[in-house]
Amino acid sequence: MRWAFEALYSTRAPRRFTDEPVSDEDLYPVIDAATRAPAGGNMQIWHFLVVRDVEKRRQIGDIYWEVWKEYGNQYVEDPANIDKLPKQMRLVVRSTDDLARNIGSVPVHLFICGPEQAGGTIYPAVQNALLSCRAWDSAAWSRVSIAPIWIGWDRCWVFPKARPRMHCCR
Repeated sequence: MRWAFEALYSTRAPRRFTDEPVSDEDLYPVIDAATRAPAGGNMQIWHFLVVRDVEKRRQIGDIYWEVWKEYGNQYVEDPANIDKLPKQMRLVVRSTDDLARNIGSVPVHLFICGPEQAGGTIYPAVQNALLSCRAWDSAAWSRVSIAPIWIGWDRCWVFPKARPRMHCCR
């Protein structure tokens, strides 16, 4: 039982990633674990968007960078400003800056999607996905970028080898 607490206490949303590829066989259990999360009202209205295409990942990286430049402009324009922060904040800002500069090269982006007001369903699924990535091994969980996203969807397809409620949006 202690392993569960160790996993809960040590799982973080990674901000640094490797470039090691992720197979469908590795990704399927992550999505499967996400679908087993508690869902607000037992609605289970999540969908999964898996992005592997190099150009699309680069475009995601470009968008993320533009948002970071606006949000963290004082750090982008003058990185020395990071050194002026308290230690914990300095670590967070450095890792966030590194994420913004490199997220386009992450091998796989997994977006857990749902309509607005679906946080009670989406966030537990994100947590289960992070925990399942963490369960791979100490390094493997840093190969998949996982994020909640609220979108409308009208064209979805069933994830290969998946139960019917598991979808990927195109």
